[in-house]
Amino acid sequence: MRLMIFLLTSVLLSSPSAAWEIRGSIYPVENGIVDWGPESFSGFNLSGSESLSLNISNEQIQAGHGSYKSDVQQKGFAHKQWGDYSALSFLGQEFFKGYPEGCPISEPLNLLSFGSGCLGKILIDSDESYTIESDEPLPLPDGYSLKLSDEEDGVKVDLYKEGNLMDSQILLPPCDFIFRASIANKTATCIAAGIKANVRLEPRSFYTIKGLFQVSEDIKPVESGMKFGEMKVRKISDSGIETSNQNDLSLSRGQDFELMDGIRIKTSDLNAAFNQFYIYRNSTESNVSEVRGEIAAGSFTWTPKNFAGFQYDMNSDLGDEEISTTLTEGNRLVEPDGVVYATAAQPKSFEFRDWGQYGIISFLGERFFVGYMNNSPLFNGQESALLANEKLSRILIDSNKPISIEDGANLKLEDGFEASILVDKLCNSTLIELYKNGELVDRDYFEIPDTYTYEKKLPGMGDDITLLAIHILEADCSQTGRSIVDGIFQISEEVVAVSENTEYDKMTIQTVASNGIMMNNEDNDIILGKNSDIILAGDYRLRTIDGEALKYCIYKPASS
Repeated sequence: MRLMIFLLTSVLLSSPSAAWEIRGSIYPVENGIVDWGPESFSGFNLSGSESLSLNISNEQIQAGHGSYKSDVQQKGFAHKQWGDYSALSFLGQEFFKGYPEGCPISEPLNLLSFGSGCLGKILIDSDESYTIESDEPLPLPDGYSLKLSDEEDGVKVDLYKEGNLMDSQILLPPCDFIFRASIANKTATCIAAGIKANVRLEPRSFYTIKGLFQVSEDIKPVESGMKFGEMKVRKISDSGIETSNQNDLSLSRGQDFELMDGIRIKTSDLNAAFNQFYIYRNSTESNVSEVRGEIAAGSFTWTPKNFAGFQYDMNSDLGDEEISTTLTEGNRLVEPDGVVYATAAQPKSFEFRDWGQYGIISFLGERFFVGYMNNSPLFNGQESALLANEKLSRILIDSNKPISIEDGANLKLEDGFEASILVDKLCNSTLIELYKNGELVDRDYFEIPDTYTYEKKLPGMGDDITLLAIHILEADCSQTGRSIVDGIFQISEEVVAVSENTEYDKMTIQTVASNGIMMNNEDNDIILGKNSDIILAGDYRLRTIDGEALKYCIYKPASS
């Protein structure tokens, strides 16, 4: 049998850590219009007005049938005394568009006009208070810093950039320090600082700054006809930007392409049972700090289809977590079932198909092993499923990648395990020695092809369970002895306890069975007030969204 093999003498089989996908809701690829906005795609800026609409026909988005829009918004300065400025969210990032008439810190400025323009980057928009002493620098972005000192007629404010004095003003608090610079060949306010008060002491004086706003002098040009990925700017005006796709785009199985800068489209794999798709960004390639679920206004249910913080394999429909909320009067999630988390175990095929299937469950966004199916040769006929014993184990390796191991070389596994494989002189059998942290823990030999298994009793379990399986396909004795390994499966010796009544922050496990786990907010009423940000369980949080009517969502950090 011809194999594409990797001639490695020492192999590490840990899975690469993929960037967490910040994706929008998942939809089937079928004829019709699909829309995403900030409330259904956390890759868009939540405070903006971005929208993406795709009109699908026969697994295609025909030229001009994909549309991205973003409207200019008037946004209040964090330091409310300064009024409003104009902003526009573009490709998930908020940009500065200009100052309106009557702005107390600047003359009018408009960076967008019909047909062409640019966008500025907002570096600071803060109403926090900072108290600094005489000549103590207050660092600002882009290499700027402020220093304040006493003068007979007031307070001297010096602005430096990378050590060079850029501006110096004598002001009488309370007042605003304004620094104007060239933005897109127009002189406009680049930095504003509210000097609230000062106190003169010996030998030092102190100054309070409340209110900071800074716009970068570097701009992002945007003009009609510019391309951003597959999308082309077709309209730009004082009110916003619109783009559309210039060419036909395929949504057939096996697609993964950039639609716009940083925003991609992915469809199901070629061998998937049915075709689905979503838009996404990679967390490591963007400034998005959290994975957010769809925004809710009343009672709601989040699943892997509308919350990327749950594990989900679109190709095999693996991942069955959900969080449901029941909102009552007074914006309350009343215990015990105001918030219910449920997850179900599912069968998954081994990557090495001859081993059949094992049970898998997603719990709080992480996948775990729960037991071997009866159709698997790794099931030893005596073991009980881990989940039925209120235990979970992490899946460390599940691989069918063919590897060539030279005689005496180590096949490096996870958790300190290594396997040394030696080929018999007759080239029809192998000896395996298994080591843990350098100590021999098992030795076995068998004719090939066959599977080596290492069994062990895990904490809290009554029977041994297969901890490690290695399938050896054939041996190559033409020169030095080599073994061809084409299947490896390993689970962790350390188990995670998921017993009933275990508390995870606001949530408590109520039931654990062989087919799933359920927990709720028993003994924890949750009130969704203004600016609520509540830890539900583990990395999962619940947060309200600013606005006149109640809106809220679940989210988790993108790095977890």
